[in-house]
Amino acid sequence: MRDAAAFSDPLYTMPVDLHVHSTRSDGTFTPTQLVSMAKEKGLAAFALTCIHRCRQGYRGGSHPGD
Repeated sequence: MRDAAAFSDPLYTMPVDLHVHSTRSDGTFTPTQLVSMAKEKGLAAFALTCIHRCRQGYRGGSHPGD
């Protein structure tokens, strides 16, 4: 969890990745693996970007952010 005081700093930034592909598209890693990798890298958020097959949604058995 981020320190709440940090959010009041106007120069505070949170790293994000706004373009990530998974195996549901043309990527190498599953959505669950990407969540783990994002946590390891310290990302505050990432956007899962799909090209073709993502209209079906995520069917991993549980929400990938759990």
